[in-house]
Amino acid sequence: FYEGVLHHGFVEDAANGAHYYGIPQGVHFSGIFYNKGMFEDAGYELPTTFEEMFALCDTIQDDQGVPCFSADNFPNYQARPLLYIMRRLVGNDVVYDTAMNKAGTSWADTPEFLEAAKIGQQMTTEYYVPGWQGNQWPTGQVDWANWGEAMIFMPSWLPSELLDTKADDFEMDIFPVPAIEGGYEDQHEYEIKFNGWFVPDGAKNPDAAIYFIKYLTGQQVQNEQAVEGTIASGVQGVPIPDVLKSFEPELDGGTPIRFAGGLDGDAAEWQAKVFFPLVDLLLFGEITPEEFIEQLQAAHTEFYGAQPAEEEEPAAAPDAEVPEPTTIDVFHFYSEGAGLQPQLMEQTARFEEENPGWKVNWTWGGSEAMQKLRARINAGDPPDIAMQNDANISVMAREGVAVPLDDWLE
Repeated sequence: FYEGVLHHGFVEDAANGAHYYGIPQGVHFSGIFYNKGMFEDAGYELPTTFEEMFALCDTIQDDQGVPCFSADNFPNYQARPLLYIMRRLVGNDVVYDTAMNKAGTSWADTPEFLEAAKIGQQMTTEYYVPGWQGNQWPTGQVDWANWGEAMIFMPSWLPSELLDTKADDFEMDIFPVPAIEGGYEDQHEYEIKFNGWFVPDGAKNPDAAIYFIKYLTGQQVQNEQAVEGTIASGVQGVPIPDVLKSFEPELDGGTPIRFAGGLDGDAAEWQAKVFFPLVDLLLFGEITPEEFIEQLQAAHTEFYGAQPAEEEEPAAAPDAEVPEPTTIDVFHFYSEGAGLQPQLMEQTARFEEENPGWKVNWTWGGSEAMQKLRARINAGDPPDIAMQNDANISVMAREGVAVPLDDWLE
């Protein structure tokens, strides 16, 4: 039922190998958000290169008396700018192949990686808010949205997370990650991903789950999500939220890549055990860029010394049937009380009113949502549908605990 409904590129992105496992609820891309009021009042121009951005940061910190960048201490968040800098220097294919230990690649023998480490450390030690290492999410982004700093490096879900916590007079906007002069030929690679629904193997009501997913990804709910929730949609005909419109030229003319260049889904263990711990030390200023590259190469070589485990065959999709009224068990990775929860509850109430006899029970994962979801699956009590990002859905698919959705997507 999704033919001609979802943007073709997003349906492609949902695929894992020969099967589809996830249906997008919202689409996200990453860039740099800025305090629009501050920029307009001071007449600052948006930077197009990292050199221009660092010069602007010097001006802002001198003129405004505030740090240039806010940040939260969250592994994926602080690694993102460094990965962007690497891509601007050598392109995503080289970064990805090196992280995946492809033949002929090396962190130590590619001088651009050392240059990227130097630029990344300069950015965090000179232009991030002092003490950002102690910011637990969402402290940094909330402080930024209350005039604390000038900019923040974040994906496009940021406005939806600040609906109830930003200052009333605060206006935000977004621009693409700047270029690095003399770097890789394509300076317009940008990350894009979806948060979406998947059906765990063993779900009690898979057909009913798909019926509810169809409702959540329909035009009415998606328009509400875009207009009121400020989240971009993968559904054709749904306009991009106003707060994200400045990114449209990059969406139209840039080169889309997966979040973390594909490493979130394909090398999650490598990131957690090798990359993230050393990125922290580098960006906290606790090791030099030279030490970072040396230690990264050593840890990388040790990690890939072990043979990868064999992959399991994915579970088969059940036969689709017309669903009878039932109770649907829905798991969402947001915390209880998240900014979008009231809108989801209103939409759920409307669904139940329009579908007599149906009941939707929500569980909010919050902190350690992935671990909580795994615990339910391992205990033989999976939800009917679960919300996760595309990278985690890919992991679930490889582990054989996500049901292929091919039959329902036709």
